[in-house]
Amino acid sequence: MKHLVRVPSLIATACLLAVLPARRALATGGETSQDFGAFRVLSDFLPHAFPTKPMKKGRWDVKAVPGYFLYDYTKDLPLTDSSDSRDQRLSGLGAAAAADTTLFETDYGDFGFGVLGAYFKGDGRRLEMTVVSPGQPSLGYYGGDTARGAIVAATLNWDPSQWGQDKDPDGFRLPMIIGLSYMSISEFASVDTVVDAPYAPRGAGRYRVTTDVNIQSPGVLAGISPQFKAGFARLSPFVMVNYAFKQVADKGSFDFLTTGERLSSRSNPSREPVAAVGLEASYLPWGLSTLIVPPIPYVSQGASAYTLTFSKSFGG
Repeated sequence: MKHLVRVPSLIATACLLAVLPARRALATGGETSQDFGAFRVLSDFLPHAFPTKPMKKGRWDVKAVPGYFLYDYTKDLPLTDSSDSRDQRLSGLGAAAAADTTLFETDYGDFGFGVLGAYFKGDGRRLEMTVVSPGQPSLGYYGGDTARGAIVAATLNWDPSQWGQDKDPDGFRLPMIIGLSYMSISEFASVDTVVDAPYAPRGAGRYRVTTDVNIQSPGVLAGISPQFKAGFARLSPFVMVNYAFKQVADKGSFDFLTTGERLSSRSNPSREPVAAVGLEASYLPWGLSTLIVPPIPYVSQGASAYTLTFSKSFGG
């Protein structure tokens, strides 16, 4: 693949090579969970753990959720030799299944339990390598990017909204949840290309750059979702936070295939929570709702999800 991006170089230095993602130099850096696009995508399916019907003892509420996701994020473009330049796009399909029930109905609110499982798979492209040379335009090389992930979670649910009152099925509700999870997420990108002089850092020839980012970790999730009636629908804005106890494993390699030379890096960057903020709109007579997690600047960092929920109740 020949170069796909040309922008003026801002640094007149010796020929440099930088390997993406996140902190580009091979010797340093790595993706935090905030930078890890696949981690953000999976987090967008977690809000289906919220109860969306009035909590009632002895009844199970079950959901089946197909969905579409998009991750589209750029940072520090046009290209320079900056170690923080990023350009990544992922899209694909996902699904979730959830069930919740009420354990206790008290004057201090309703207490319940829930379970959730979610999975996604997608592909796209990712900026894998930038090269700069004195007096020359910077070049960016893109590689194919694939990602997949799965999570299971168990939650404790509490709705104090009708504390000490007779329940109104159409009234305001405020479910809050906290839970434990286990997640497995992976992402792999690679580019195999010819780099010509004067850009080639080890001489003109064929180069391969790969990125392998993954995490297998227990975690914790927590969220709140005020719910109220609006005409024929119920609206449920929400905030959900997902946190992994283990660090993301970020491995990169740079191969000069012409000579067999290899440089590689491995890092375990800091752990950071990821938030999903969005809205679910439900038409309960049909047991149907749609949930949207929009790409909010400085919150989702380019991640968005759009799902359709089918729900049914048993018992109670």
